[in-house]
Amino acid sequence: MKSRGLALFGAGVFLEPPYNHGVTWAVDGLGRAHLAPTGDYALDVYAPDGSVLRRVEMDVSGIRIDDGLRERWRERACRPGGPCPADQAMALPGPEYLPVVEEIWGFGAGHIAVRRADKKTDPADRFERGPWDLFDPEGAFLGTLAADVRPLWFDGETLLTIERGELNVEQVVMYRVR
Repeated sequence: MKSRGLALFGAGVFLEPPYNHGVTWAVDGLGRAHLAPTGDYALDVYAPDGSVLRRVEMDVSGIRIDDGLRERWRERACRPGGPCPADQAMALPGPEYLPVVEEIWGFGAGHIAVRRADKKTDPADRFERGPWDLFDPEGAFLGTLAADVRPLWFDGETLLTIERGELNVEQVVMYRVR
């Protein structure tokens, strides 16, 4: 499943995925670039000199974009009682599936965290986030973090995250990874 997109701005309208999907990327502390150029769960890893090091892939089913999902995006982009600037963009052909990789974080020791959009309960909600998958510097899968956690720093043994505590206040939490 390939994803292509189009970002349109006009009359205060910003179209949500899949129409604004571009290449998702991050650079880790070793200077390697991690790119997710397609709608699949695949990341191409490049060395600082531009040579290809590897491809990190997981077999993940994407969320199919149907007419109901397109209509929900349209409703969020349009204001009642007036013309909808999103109608033209929504009439264009778009991808069949949502991009699986929503966000990538690179850490100093070469680890990466990849946020997965396919695990969201509501694909039309741009504020809902999916869980994070952690990978070591060689591309081996280490595990998954909950969607409400924001990873800050990871060296393979210690993981620092931002999480909401009991009083709905953000706090830094440290985990030891074994």
